[in-house]
Parts: sequence; C-alpha cells; structure tokens
Amino acid sequence: MAVSEKSLKNLRPPKKGEVRNKNGKPAGTLTAKTVINKWLSVRRKAFDSINNEYSILTVLDEITLAQILKAKKGDVASFSALLDRTEGKPPQKTDVTSDNEKIGNLSDAQFQKLLDAVINTPSGSGK
Repeated sequence: MAVSEKSLKNLRPPKKGEVRNKNGKPAGTLTAKTVINKWLSVRRKAFDSINNEYSILTVLDEITLAQILKAKKGDVASFSALLDRTEGKPPQKTDVTSDNEKIGNLSDAQFQKLLDAVINTPSGSGK
C-alpha cells in the first residue's frame, strides 16, 4: 500500500495527557513478564539435586536445576538450551539479495529504485 505525502504530514505526536486509544490496556495492568518474574522469584525449601540437600531455592533455581539434570542424563535439547542461555546462540548469516545482486553492492540510486518499488507495490499483489 502506497503512503501519500499528505498522510505522512498528518502524523503528529500525542499531546501530553492525550489518549489516542481509549480501548487500550488500562493503566496498572500487569504484563506477562511481571507476573512470570514474580512467580519465578518465589523462595521455598526444595531439594537441591546438585548438592543433595534441602535448601531455600527460588522457583527459577528449581527449574534451572531440573534443566541441568536433564542435560546430565543426555538430553541434547536441554544441554543446547543451557548453552544458548549462557553462551548465546551462534550468529546465523542471512543472504539478502535483489535480482541475484547483493543489497550491499547496490548503488544509492539502485537502492532508492528498489525502495520506491517496494513502497509503491499494492498490498496483496504478490509482486
């Protein structure tokens, strides 16, 4: 869908106190991240299977210990998840091309022509 110059000029930031979406999420609504972190941080007496003793652990500690035990028993997915979490996932390269020419090799004029074509392509045309 093409965007007209006029519609772009109509964009303006909201004024202080202005509500743009009256049906939006109410103020004070807890996010899933907040709720999950609350429950993961709950502390309780639980069995520490690494040290073979009862300790005060968070739920996150218990889940982490369970993941480590699965990895120790040979679960490759558990081991991979632990490595990804501690070492980070290995970078994956993506080759972005346009008409079999790498985007990085385009001149500014070629890039602008490609960008104009993308912006002016009607939505749903498949082109």
